[in-house]
Amino acid sequence: MSKPILIVGGIIIVGLGGFFLFQSSNQKPAVEETGEEMGEMMPPSPEATASQGEHVVVYSDGGYAPKEMTIKKGDKVTFRNESARETWPASAMHPSHTLYPGSSIQKCETEEMTRVFDACMGLMQGEEWSFEFQEVGTWNYHDHKHAEHWGTIIVE
Repeated sequence: MSKPILIVGGIIIVGLGGFFLFQSSNQKPAVEETGEEMGEMMPPSPEATASQGEHVVVYSDGGYAPKEMTIKKGDKVTFRNESARETWPASAMHPSHTLYPGSSIQKCETEEMTRVFDACMGLMQGEEWSFEFQEVGTWNYHDHKHAEHWGTIIVE
């Protein structure tokens, strides 16, 4: 083989290697980092789109999502009903709603109603109810209308 052909072949190989190296360094981050899969964007979770200190729990026919959420003391959680049926978020345990300190179904329809972890009424589709967590701990809650649906708020 002649020397010029070897030189041209070497230049082509080095050029292609550089091209592929450059291409791989300019690729998008992995799926875990961006939430992309096969070129489609995954919809953000309600918690991911919430402002710092504000979080959203969505109720659907399948129950609450996210089922567990970790927040900071003083953060507000909004419970949004996206189901065709009524929901009533309240502190565990059913039916007394007394797990969260100071909460009780007995306090609904009293002056203390705004300070208890209890919506004190059913929420229809599209309605929301919010509660600001001031107590550190792990707080289970349930749907008073459908007690098999529950979730957990962890307050740090």
